[in-house]
Amino acid sequence: MTDDRSSRSKRLRTSPLFRKAMFLLRYLTQLREWYIIAELRRLLKGTHPRTMLDAGCGYGEYTYFIASRYPAVRVTGLEVDGGLAADLAEFAGKDGLKNVTVVRGDVLGLDGKERYDLALCGSVLEHIERDQEALDRLSASLRPGGVMLVYVPIVPRRITPHFKRLEARGRVAGWDHFGHVQSYTGPDLSEKIRRAGLVVRKSVKTYGFFGALAYEILYTFLPHSSRFSRKHWLLLPPYFLLLHPLVLALMYVDLHRRNPWGNGLMVVAEKPGREGAGKAGRPGIRPGGDASRA
Repeated sequence: MTDDRSSRSKRLRTSPLFRKAMFLLRYLTQLREWYIIAELRRLLKGTHPRTMLDAGCGYGEYTYFIASRYPAVRVTGLEVDGGLAADLAEFAGKDGLKNVTVVRGDVLGLDGKERYDLALCGSVLEHIERDQEALDRLSASLRPGGVMLVYVPIVPRRITPHFKRLEARGRVAGWDHFGHVQSYTGPDLSEKIRRAGLVVRKSVKTYGFFGALAYEILYTFLPHSSRFSRKHWLLLPPYFLLLHPLVLALMYVDLHRRNPWGNGLMVVAEKPGREGAGKAGRPGIRPGGDASRA
């Protein structure tokens, strides 16, 4: 019976229909996804990168986004969790994504033998003790002229008193850290990226006032999956009908404004060098100093 349940669960997790529904749900509820996907679109618009590394690909929403919309790009998803890696590889096979390779491994295990035009490291560095070494290895995995997109949470600034109390109770219960071992500010992350031999081209604060408010409304009603109860499932229909339109509007405003502060940070950096730098066929990063939306 246990084996049957496990087999059914795996079939569901790797079902293209179910998987794509989960990707859509994540996109509708996570502002981080909006920022990263919008930036990937910008980097790929009118260019023809040959290879991309999704470092710490997790469930694979970004791997799927690139592979399904840009079939000429060969995407490598790197994931340390063997179960997640196996599920993503099986899903990609079922969905006919022939330009996807999934590798079980750690960012710290990158040896630079494979080189990529574009690398994504989204919400990964905060989980790595040796984050500078991770950035060094990611940099070594880029071709000259290649581009890296890094996203991390930064020290949070909360909006509503209710969420501040909720988070304080969470700290006591031990669920608020989500496995984070690093805490970042804009300047220190940019400095670590520069030490890795990259040139910072863009730095954007995310989850400003409007995005943080959207997050707090969302996670007041839809808490982290490990804390779901029957009560929370009952809240889903009225939440999505009545409150989520407001959340989506707040997320949209956050994405399209310059946030003076934020709870997240997205950095785009380029590896200097002659190979493809500034030429057509590479993600279009304009030369010059840091271009910050913060």
